[in-house]
Amino acid sequence: HELRTPLNVILGFAQVMSFDERLTAEQRENLGLIRRSGDHLLSLINDVLDLSKIEAGHITLNEDSVDLIDLLQSLKEMLRQRAETKGLGLYLELASNLPRYGTIDANKLRQVLINLLGNAIKFTTQGHVTLRVTVKERRNDSHLSIASQFPNEVIVLQFEVVDTGIGIADDDLEQIFSAFVQTQAGRTSPDGTGLGLTISRKFVQIMGGEITVQSTVGQGSTFVFSLPVTVARSADVPVAAFTGRVSRLAPNQPVYRILVVDDQPENRILLVRILTQIGLEVREASNGQEAVAQWQQWHPHLIYMDVRMPLLNGYEATQQIRATPGGEVPVIIALTAQASRGDRTLALAAGCNDYLTKPFQEEALFRKMAEYLGVKYVYANSEVAASGEELLNPSINLQASDLLAMPPIWITALRQAARLCDDSAIEQLIQQIPAEQEFLIQGLRQLAQNYSFKQIVVLTSPETSNDHA
Repeated sequence: HELRTPLNVILGFAQVMSFDERLTAEQRENLGLIRRSGDHLLSLINDVLDLSKIEAGHITLNEDSVDLIDLLQSLKEMLRQRAETKGLGLYLELASNLPRYGTIDANKLRQVLINLLGNAIKFTTQGHVTLRVTVKERRNDSHLSIASQFPNEVIVLQFEVVDTGIGIADDDLEQIFSAFVQTQAGRTSPDGTGLGLTISRKFVQIMGGEITVQSTVGQGSTFVFSLPVTVARSADVPVAAFTGRVSRLAPNQPVYRILVVDDQPENRILLVRILTQIGLEVREASNGQEAVAQWQQWHPHLIYMDVRMPLLNGYEATQQIRATPGGEVPVIIALTAQASRGDRTLALAAGCNDYLTKPFQEEALFRKMAEYLGVKYVYANSEVAASGEELLNPSINLQASDLLAMPPIWITALRQAARLCDDSAIEQLIQQIPAEQEFLIQGLRQLAQNYSFKQIVVLTSPETSNDHA
């Protein structure tokens, strides 16, 4: 708690300041360094917390239906710049029979892959890093080609992280999964605690798999693990909200009143700054007693309630508000630097609607208000409302008939590249389009950049082409 609270302020204000259009390039670079260093410090703290939870037996599975391809593609995009800075290729190879939707603990899978890919990039000086995902087996049928057509079926996905890096010595291979133990190369690296692989192995085991490694010094390493995944349908996956930066409130809405409760002045200043800059009415309270008084006088729509405060803590203040006439009305979201499931349970039991852990991203605050109050936003560089409305930023509406300018063999290759979510192959095919077909070039490039691979598959399918013809 004592570490995460000041980090919340550092990262929060660095985020708020980075949106100032008056910043010079040097100032933006300095803020970027602050945020990256703060994020790294937070990741080290979280690693130690995760290991503590694992050893105490407090880690549980939180499975949900997710878009697997979107998850994997977003990981590639997240790490692409880090790889490109070192002159490395970063590739994502997905089997053609990989189901798009599956039920799995996405957060743990994401953390494992970030650990493995991050290590691969860190210890590779030339060449490439590849994440390869294949369908290893189906529990009910040996035929794999139509796995995505059987919702609720359990399949086994195999994940491979392959690099052309410095490799791992045989002596180090026996201990790389031990806590706080690093290889010789790891000890010379400026960052890392020696916990990433330990946590990754534990997470994989919790999810029902095992992780192995093969490595040759001077040639590279391959980490492999397999996980059972239940095939899901698109209807099972929650619609992801647009997560661009909120610039202001959308017009024609009620005047929303938000109460910020925190005993630390810097935390209140940060929250008030974030919320008022988009047009919300905000008041603040420094303890639970003031929070109850503000509720009685001002009747806020939503309260961001710190948990640990003097005089009257957040749990007690929430209980008092709920006990007053009309106290069931406000949405109360607990804010705390405590990162355990037990704290979330206590918050909900006290009457809070939800729970956010510090340090938080400002989009998390906005997302909660959209979820509980129906608040709609206008986003930077777009005109999007947060309640799931369509993007209104300019887009090119391609039709299947637009692709008829290209030969059938090219269309087939484009469809296959889209099925594999291979944006590099799609870009190579786009470069083959004659310059006079500017509409087609820009339209396909826009779809690829937005990862709209499914739409490209639909446009290039024989049935769609024949209908338009």
